[in-house]
Amino acid sequence: MSPSDKEIIRLFRNNDQKGLKAAFDKYYLALCMYGQQLTGSLPIAEDVVQDIFIRCWQDQTILSVKTSVRSYLYTCVRNACINHLKSNPEKYHVNIEQLEIPAKDNLTGQEQLPSDKELEALQEAINKLPEKGKKVFTLVILDGHSYKDAALQLNLSVNTIKTHLCRAMQKLRNELKG
Repeated sequence: MSPSDKEIIRLFRNNDQKGLKAAFDKYYLALCMYGQQLTGSLPIAEDVVQDIFIRCWQDQTILSVKTSVRSYLYTCVRNACINHLKSNPEKYHVNIEQLEIPAKDNLTGQEQLPSDKELEALQEAINKLPEKGKKVFTLVILDGHSYKDAALQLNLSVNTIKTHLCRAMQKLRNELKG
């Protein structure tokens, strides 16, 4: 079971690296997926999220958080992704204003940030996937590889990659229902 945000803040206050590790373990995957939604690129999202965790440790910015580490990290990712998109306008054709997300209290539907329980359930569901399905899901969805790249890396056909991915997605949907 992952530690609460208050426990993470306590560990940071004690200058304990376990606080950073706990925050990283608890939020990294979801933050990367969120960053990918904003930038359209998983590698960029991973760089952004890693930079945020490095800054959190170096500057001890999490110590200023009173209650929700999760909200703080999501806000950091959103802002860093927006800054990245603004600093590289020639690469992206995105309306930056569309990325401005309202305060958590005003979020509805698809914009709703996942809860800690939902994040844990997602990670558990991914861990329950068969080995091949997990590898394909990781390569294609989390790492952003094409079907062809994944097929080459796993020494499988593109159709087999598609089949494994389809099955993995079905299992995740079934596992996460409700």
